[in-house]
Amino acid sequence: MEDEGFVDDDFIEEMAWEYVARHGRASIAVLRKQIETTETVGDRLSAQMWRAVAERVEAIVGSY
Repeated sequence: MEDEGFVDDDFIEEMAWEYVARHGRASIAVLRKQIETTETVGDRLSAQMWRAVAERVEAIVGSY
């Protein structure tokens, strides 16, 4: 994600683990809602960041 120029990989990793700790497997649904909300208001940059977090969460919960 660092090559995207707005959020580094460490931040994405930290956010993903935080969501998993708070919501477990439901994190993916929570993040999908967050992505939808940010896209609805036209915040494409935030939506892109939340998609990166969601992808990392999927990898984390998939490894359980």
